[in-house]
Amino acid sequence: MSRTSDNGNLIPFKTPEELEIERLLRESHAKQNQIAELTLALEDLKLEVNRFETEYNAVLGKLYVELDKVNLEINEYTLRIQLIEREAMVNQAKIDDRVEEAFKKERQKVFEYERKAARDSQEFEHLKSKPEIDAATAKQLRKLYLKLAKIYHPDKAQTNAERQKNERMMSLINRAYEEKDAQTLQRLIESAKENEEILNETLHQKLKRLRTEHKRLDEVIADLKAEIENIKASGSYKLKTTVEQARKRGEDILAKLAKDISRKIDAGRGRLKDLMRRFRRLAKLLRFA
Repeated sequence: MSRTSDNGNLIPFKTPEELEIERLLRESHAKQNQIAELTLALEDLKLEVNRFETEYNAVLGKLYVELDKVNLEINEYTLRIQLIEREAMVNQAKIDDRVEEAFKKERQKVFEYERKAARDSQEFEHLKSKPEIDAATAKQLRKLYLKLAKIYHPDKAQTNAERQKNERMMSLINRAYEEKDAQTLQRLIESAKENEEILNETLHQKLKRLRTEHKRLDEVIADLKAEIENIKASGSYKLKTTVEQARKRGEDILAKLAKDISRKIDAGRGRLKDLMRRFRRLAKLLRFA
């Protein structure tokens, strides 16, 4: 169907289905942009929390490990004394075996914490050595990331194989964004092909697909917003916020925590020395030192 314009040209009428398709396409495009923005906001939050946790563990991790070691030795010598006093065990080898068995899991945990603290310390030094980027580069990175997130968001996939591919791509995109690698992001943009149209669709099929897509995009947006709120409600994010606010006031909460842990370590070492002296006296008394 068509109508005649003032100058005599024919203007085709659009059917209700065609008008609905145009509306859904506009809204879907807006929702895809919103999803890209939310994905970027979520990634930025994750990076912020990760950097803070890396700094936190780098500053305090080794101290916590040292405190765990001291407390573990305190518990070991406490058990040694109990084995002598309560069980009248006077065999040094048997005492060592009992202590080894009792604290085997705790020793493994301390060892794993120590390795993690070392890794975090290296990662923190790496983060500190990264050069700061200017506002123009930051804007470019954001623009590239938004384009790629719109194309490769896993929830945009139609099949499991496509979802797996998109998840791999988003992992690469997130890593490039974290590393401030604009060149890689640009290369991904140039190689990307966004297939929004499906050939040989009837108007009815297209309308049905777009309505389903419309609903799914709303679900994706809701999930992203929920994930963002979950991060903001986490202990790490709240502590990060507290530390940043304190720094603006000229306070260093992490330094204060480090001093507090150091005091606990010193107190623990004093208690450990007392326990070791007590054990040696008992061992000497029972003649197996």
